This record gives sequence, C-alpha cells and structure tokens, in this order.
Amino acid sequence: MLTNPRQKFIELLSSKEAAIICIFIAVISRSLYYYYFFKLANDRVALILTSQNIIDGKGMTIARVFINDLTDKINVPFVGWPPLYPFLLATVIHFFDHSQVMATYLLDILSCIIYFVYLWKITGILKFPPWSRSLFILVQGFLLPDYV
Repeated sequence: MLTNPRQKFIELLSSKEAAIICIFIAVISRSLYYYYFFKLANDRVALILTSQNIIDGKGMTIARVFINDLTDKINVPFVGWPPLYPFLLATVIHFFDHSQVMATYLLDILSCIIYFVYLWKITGILKFPPWSRSLFILVQGFLLPDYV
C-alpha cells in the first residue's frame, strides 16, 4: 500500500489508461484552441484557394487578375509550403460538401492527433518514465503554440 502522495501520483500516471486519457485531454484542449483562435490568414486562404483549384481540375494554381482588366483571370502555379497540404485539404473539402473552413479545422485536428501519438512514441524512444510521458503530453496539450 502506497502512503506517499508522490508515489500515488506516479502510480496513477504510469497506467495505460492514464496515458490514453492524457492524450485525449491534450487533443481536446488543442482542438478547443484551434476552434477559438481559428483565423483565415494569408497562408490558410492561399492553401484553401489552391485546394479549390485542385478540385476544379486546374492543378496546384491560384487565380490572379490584372489591375488594368479585372475580367482577365489567369492561373499561376502555387509554390508554397507544405506541398502536400493542398492535396489533403482538397480531399477533405470534397468529402465535406465544399465546406472549406470545416475541412481545414478537421485536418488541423487530425494533424494534432498524429502529433501527440508521435510525441508519445518519441518520449518512449528517449526512455522517459511512463508517468513523465503522460505529464509531458498533457502539458503539450495545454500550451498555446504561436502558429495557431
């Protein structure tokens, strides 16, 4: 029987159920950050427009207009980072009935889940104790990154 509160805490966080709960809480926390701080900035809009052009069969391009003649529209190649993101976003947009904002949000959540699973694996490779891995994932879930 454990009498030390520190040992009880370590024992609690060392279980497999605690690890799953910590990852779940971290994903929910980060998803709420994405939801409340979601903004359509320049990069996101460019990636959404590129994805829409992929869906329309115009390739990885963005439509541009000339300032002298607004009716003359040309498609110029989009050279942006990350290169695979517009294709993934186009696939998700297609499945969500052309709702670009919802597709972008869901793709962000999916990348968040992948991030925490790989973070769990990396901390295992680095031989973190199980309780430390759970606590580290939980803290990472509540940190607000700059890119949100």
